[in-house]
Amino acid sequence: MLALSAVAGCFDDDTPATADSGVTDSGTPVDSGTPVDSGTPVDSGSPVDSGSPGVDVPAAPATLAVTSPASGANIPIGATTQMDLTVTNFTLANFVGATGNRPGIGHVHVYLDANDNNDYLLADYIPRPRVVIPNGTSLGAHTLRVSLRNNDHSPLTPPVEVTVPFMAVMNTAPSVTIAAPADNTTVAAGANVTLMLSFMNFTSRDFAGTTGITPRNGHFHVYLDGATGMDYLIATHVPNPVVVIPATTTAGAHRLTVSLRNDDHSEIVGAATDLRFNVTR
Repeated sequence: MLALSAVAGCFDDDTPATADSGVTDSGTPVDSGTPVDSGTPVDSGSPVDSGSPGVDVPAAPATLAVTSPASGANIPIGATTQMDLTVTNFTLANFVGATGNRPGIGHVHVYLDANDNNDYLLADYIPRPRVVIPNGTSLGAHTLRVSLRNNDHSPLTPPVEVTVPFMAVMNTAPSVTIAAPADNTTVAAGANVTLMLSFMNFTSRDFAGTTGITPRNGHFHVYLDGATGMDYLIATHVPNPVVVIPATTTAGAHRLTVSLRNDDHSEIVGAATDLRFNVTR
């Protein structure tokens, strides 16, 4: 009887002894350990280019270069000098009527020597502005400083500026300047604008019936917005011409260019100046 009881106890053990127990391989399941490839997911680290959440990538800083005039160039006093600027990561825009500063948008100031703030030679919004070294400037060494500015004329933070040394020399070439109206004046489309001009080393005379080229003599053309050749608004010799702004001119920023010409209408290279103005409709 004891032997039978021992055998019976074996069959009553918690671990089934036969396949009829209804559970096959009920021990530790095959491959039931850590799942294959279930470790750290592939590429599950910091997402590519995710940066810090909610933080904008800073814009590239603005840059400025002056390609003309060259360092050490001779610049005539009282004459118009063409500048060539290269600006990156910054948009030049008309500041007249602009409300508030906007990152990456503004214009340029050009200063003579140590002048600053509103004592500039020029405030402009194109990469090829023209600047005049004032009459009365002493002969010899000076500097032009070009500065990127916000809409309210304040400097960028930190400032973005380039200084160009030059030699101020006597003006012996023909030149023209505009005494009135003031830069960035506002006129209506179709209106008349009277220009008050001043000439240096140049005699403005009637070209009618005149042939050939006589140095330092001629007339001038007035162009709108970069027009050239015979596409002028007016060709005349009077120092206070009346120019009609075409009625089809769009509202916004424009410019008139006064270009000195020989009697045959050919351009006197470098003898031109601009008037920036704004049109309303």
